[in-house]
Amino acid sequence: MKKKFCFIIPFLAFSFLISIPTFAFNSNNSGTLEGSVVDNDTGEPLVGVNIVIMKTKLGGTTNDKGSFRILNIPAGNYSVQFSYVGYKKTTVEDVTIHVNETSELEVKLET
Repeated sequence: MKKKFCFIIPFLAFSFLISIPTFAFNSNNSGTLEGSVVDNDTGEPLVGVNIVIMKTKLGGTTNDKGSFRILNIPAGNYSVQFSYVGYKKTTVEDVTIHVNETSELEVKLET
């Protein structure tokens, strides 16, 4: 009986430790980037603009209203690139993402 008890306690303790969710140790260190992209001359929203957070694998596209929202971006400073067929590729430098906050960008693309 004593041998079983000596095995069960460490096993239970180990099981408890590995069952604690990862987020308990790693707080959410990310934020969100949202905004819109319009034509520089007309102010019309641009649908389907490609958005890339440089030096990450994150990005997105604008919706039918020219708006976008990119979630779970690690906190830090980034360059964000916007590209669309028929328009000049535009890069916005020094975009700061703060933990648990939403940063906003309003971008005008030129033809």
